Amino acid sequence: MLRKKILSAALPLLLLAACGKAAEGPLPGCAALASCLGAQQDLGADSIALYAGSPDYETCLELYYRLSPGTTEDGAVIQAGDAGAEEIAVFRLPDETQSEAARQALEDYLLRRAEDFVGYAPAQETMVRHGVALRSGRYAAVLICPDPKAAEKRLLAMLSGSEPVPEETIAPYSPAPSPTETAAPQRADGTEPSDLPEPSYTEPESAVWSYDHDAILLAWNSGDESGLDGKNAEILHAVRAILSELTGSGMTDYEKELAVHDFIIRSTQYDHAELEHRPDSAGNPDLDNSNPYGALIRGRAICLGYSSTFQLMMDCLGIECITVHGQGNRTLDEHAWNMVRLDGDWYCVDVTWDDPAGEPQLSILHKYFNVTSDFLRQTRHYWDEETVPEATATVYAYRG
Repeated sequence: MLRKKILSAALPLLLLAACGKAAEGPLPGCAALASCLGAQQDLGADSIALYAGSPDYETCLELYYRLSPGTTEDGAVIQAGDAGAEEIAVFRLPDETQSEAARQALEDYLLRRAEDFVGYAPAQETMVRHGVALRSGRYAAVLICPDPKAAEKRLLAMLSGSEPVPEETIAPYSPAPSPTETAAPQRADGTEPSDLPEPSYTEPESAVWSYDHDAILLAWNSGDESGLDGKNAEILHAVRAILSELTGSGMTDYEKELAVHDFIIRSTQYDHAELEHRPDSAGNPDLDNSNPYGALIRGRAICLGYSSTFQLMMDCLGIECITVHGQGNRTLDEHAWNMVRLDGDWYCVDVTWDDPAGEPQLSILHKYFNVTSDFLRQTRHYWDEETVPEATATVYAYRG
């Protein structure tokens, strides 16, 4: 899924000041307050700390919260990593009128942030929707955490002086692992997809590679791989191995489609960098997460990786299929899904939104498998309807 247009600037990462080291003056420092709340809510070692004065803090302030850096005297933000929604942000404004305007901006931010997780991580979406935006005097804060009411109560107590700011800190931020250090993807049941072919091709640093769907399909149909480069050949080999295992001559097109849908979800992990909300979490194009190499070989993909993999396998099986490029959620983030034609009727399939990303306790979903166009309209999918067939049939809808 081509998610938020997240900042790519490198972050100078420092541990927040200890909670007892408040800013100069009679008012508590935002870094101290946010740090204490982060420790209370167990925002752990993979969290990131941004604080007033750093360029990344100011960019984050404008881009995410839509607050002007010039209107805040102090501020601090703690954000969870690994696609977590947890977030503590505390800001001090020059006067109470401005703090109320900041609170309203943070209320709007909560609505936008929840949309990031719709269709991807329902538990994280719920956490955001239960988040709190508040103000107290010259302070405004947003609290997205497992127990926002407890965090709100503690923050208000510290701001009123009825509770001291204790000596607590959060763990320092560690940069995200490089692609070679990233843990192996897991199936929805938590096991590793050991049956996926191991990457065997190393692209030279100077090489420019692109996924070539037509060349792979031609090689599939002809048996001649001479026109394929290394990665495209690897994709073909993976598809051959997978489809020979998943499908048989006695299966219907519906059964083959369902088997491919479920396999992609079991063996592919949604690329969490596309869900994170931190300045260094921009998706890395070198990971091929928008094409079948990322999904089938590396086990990580975004929506275009899921949909292009499904498209390729349908084409290889001779099942009529198209890829729809549109938008998802109220934030109109770029999104892609598929449509298949069975017995002359079109059906919509959103493999990405059927993957319980980051929530292995959930089994494979089939909410968006062979659904109608009306169902997608009702679930925040948007597309150019003049160029896409209408799906109205329900004969091959998933029935469990």
